[in-house]
Amino acid sequence: MIRCVRPFIWLLVIGAYWYCTLHILFRTFPIFWDGGGPSASFYWGHAPTPTGQEYDQNIAIRRQFFRPYWIASSVITLLACILTPFLLRRWKPRRPGWFAVSSTTTLTLILFVAGASDIGTTIRLWDGPMTYSSVTSFLAVLRAAIPLSLLAGILLYVVPIESSNS
Repeated sequence: MIRCVRPFIWLLVIGAYWYCTLHILFRTFPIFWDGGGPSASFYWGHAPTPTGQEYDQNIAIRRQFFRPYWIASSVITLLACILTPFLLRRWKPRRPGWFAVSSTTTLTLILFVAGASDIGTTIRLWDGPMTYSSVTSFLAVLRAAIPLSLLAGILLYVVPIESSNS
């Protein structure tokens, strides 16, 4: 019974974490409205520039704005809920250290992926935001990454990891 319940709980936790990630990204990098319509503050590729009316009437245009948030939320969720527990199972830290190790690992992985994105932007694989280009943008990323890494640390107390030996 426990073996069946644990994957179901992890699926719920992963879904909740993805939703929290999406919410934090939208709060940290909002879609701005100026006189001409919405402006993307978080995107890869060419930022869409529709009018307010086009944005309101066309779901495909809204998807262009939301897609980077969905992708980033998915990547961060994979880092925090899949890769971090995998690494912790390999490292086998003691239970009192799970929170610190999990939070630090998740924060490091998020910053590493942000750096990889910066490299892709620098060598012109895509257009997008640069995390390490200014202090302001780095602090904005930290404003999202720190709460998400702390939440990842808390998750391991909600659904503890099992080592492969147990």
